[in-house]
Amino acid sequence: MSYEEQLNDVRWFEKRDEILQRDDYCCQDCLRGRDRLTTYIKLHVHHIKYIAGRMAWEYPNGYLITLCDECHSKLHGLIPDMRPEHVKPSFVYRDREFESRPVRHIKDVIMDMIKFMDDE
Repeated sequence: MSYEEQLNDVRWFEKRDEILQRDDYCCQDCLRGRDRLTTYIKLHVHHIKYIAGRMAWEYPNGYLITLCDECHSKLHGLIPDMRPEHVKPSFVYRDREFESRPVRHIKDVIMDMIKFMDDE
């Protein structure tokens, strides 16, 4: 099954909805959607890291994150990201400390760490 076919599978739609709901339908980079006043933003669920042989919906939730169309395009290099390096997001779990998304409470980061360890 091609990756595009996987993204059109009902199992991916269910996983995608789960991640969007977890992230409160808000881009975890720029936080658009957080104020609920944004009229329309297109949200993507981004695979932080790919694992050979896994279907798109078979990833632990810790490997998936909600990004808006613009931030997702920046992350993949489709449009330039003019922000200084120290404010660009880094979404890698295994090889560094857990991410601290903008405007997150330390309790949320710790809960992510625990959940990630449970998902492994």
